[in-house]
Amino acid sequence: MHVRPVTGHLHVKPDPHPTMTEGGIYIPDSVSDTPPMSGVVVAMGASEPEARHKARQRGILDCLEVVESAMQTWGHTATLKLVRDEMAGFLGTPPERDVQIGDRVIFPFDRGYEVVLGEDTDQSTVIIREADVLAVCQPEAQVA
Repeated sequence: MHVRPVTGHLHVKPDPHPTMTEGGIYIPDSVSDTPPMSGVVVAMGASEPEARHKARQRGILDCLEVVESAMQTWGHTATLKLVRDEMAGFLGTPPERDVQIGDRVIFPFDRGYEVVLGEDTDQSTVIIREADVLAVCQPEAQVA
């Protein structure tokens, strides 16, 4: 089954629960039943700022059409040219996202929804809000 998150949400493959510490101590099953707190982003819905940006662009383009129509009707007055140029400057590009597909993210254990896909409980997945991501983990080599 393919899961496509909606606007503002991420599909995260949770990290498996460790069964042993680095020192060799076994972790009991009662502790491994805690909800996941990290995982890898496998799919993303459109970002909320991007959706707002697209709606804003549509509104600005509609207004620009009205200004262009007014310029054709009443001539190229300095005021209409100024309005057109100022509005065109608002189009811009959408803000860049902090999270990308393939990023390992950390999120609060009480956020999101854990979903089991199919009969195999190892195929659990988590749907979280993009705003709930606390951090993106980067390998040491990328930080330096």
